[in-house]
Amino acid sequence: MPLCPNIVDGPGRCAEHRRGAASGASGYGAKWAKLRARFIAQHPVCELCGSPRPLDAHHVDHARPGDPTFYRWDNLQALCRSCHRKLTEAEKKRARLTG
Repeated sequence: MPLCPNIVDGPGRCAEHRRGAASGASGYGAKWAKLRARFIAQHPVCELCGSPRPLDAHHVDHARPGDPTFYRWDNLQALCRSCHRKLTEAEKKRARLTG
């Protein structure tokens, strides 16, 4: 079983693995956690800046739980938290401007 790639400040588990974490409530359940862990293990650096962990698995086409492409490997991109945040903000801004 792979170790969690998330880095936390201080003692305890990351938000994803903390007891009672809300991942199931948002639709990101155990199947997603396993896929994400496998994907990050095989993509250990950010695909945009080359930075090592901590990484997120980003849905390229904005899939949500229940979407046909949600679990598709070819729809994922490994991004460091900084690049993921910047990309998400840029996408939100673009959606506001075009929406």
